[in-house]
Amino acid sequence: MRTYIIDGNKFSNIEGFFDEIDLIMTKGISFKTGHNLNAFRDILYGGFGCHDPGEPFVIKWQGYRKKVHSLYAVK
Repeated sequence: MRTYIIDGNKFSNIEGFFDEIDLIMTKGISFKTGHNLNAFRDILYGGFGCHDPGEPFVIKWQGYRKKVHSLYAVK
């Protein structure tokens, strides 16, 4: 089973989170993904070069506790 590792030390806000998701969960696409929950859902579904739609996978988030509050910060 494919495993994606999100490194919480590589970002400090929601935009950085989406950049990290793009880096680890997409490849070979010719466009920038949206940085919102709808686009994130689409990436999780699959078909963006790293896993196929419906293919099971695991996400491990390192440094979660240090970063979760910064993701909820209001812009």
